Amino acid sequence: MNEKTPMTNEQTNALILGSIKKQQRGLKLLTGTALGLWLVSTMGIVLLIWAYFFTYLPKEREIIYRLDREVNASSASASPSGESGKARTGQKQEMFIMTRAIGIGIVSTAACVAVLSAGMFATIMLVIWNRRVTLRQINANLTQISAQLKELQSRESEKAAKQ
Repeated sequence: MNEKTPMTNEQTNALILGSIKKQQRGLKLLTGTALGLWLVSTMGIVLLIWAYFFTYLPKEREIIYRLDREVNASSASASPSGESGKARTGQKQEMFIMTRAIGIGIVSTAACVAVLSAGMFATIMLVIWNRRVTLRQINANLTQISAQLKELQSRESEKAAKQ
């Protein structure tokens, strides 16, 4: 015996507007998140490229040049001296540092790929969510139009009954 009272157009409109605003806030947040992730990954990749060309590559060229020079010098002299042992220790340290730089580069690249993947996931979620929100808005508008048509039909039938 407890029947639902039909909602008025104003109540329906208020409910629909509240839902749309809530969904739009969520879309804005997701859009900002996706954009932020894409920007962070892009900056990381640019930073990695810069670091490779302006810090790692010049040092690598310097080490290769020095090694070539030492190999040529050692082939010219037959007996190794005490300086050669110190030079080899220095070379080992430089090679360790360069190997560590490569490791850091690999980890940084993996981090950039992870952030890029998160940005891609956020973008896909944004597209799916945007589609759902659009369909909900269309459904709400169709519900409003249906209610308006029913109201018009009831008015028309009341006018016909009075005449």
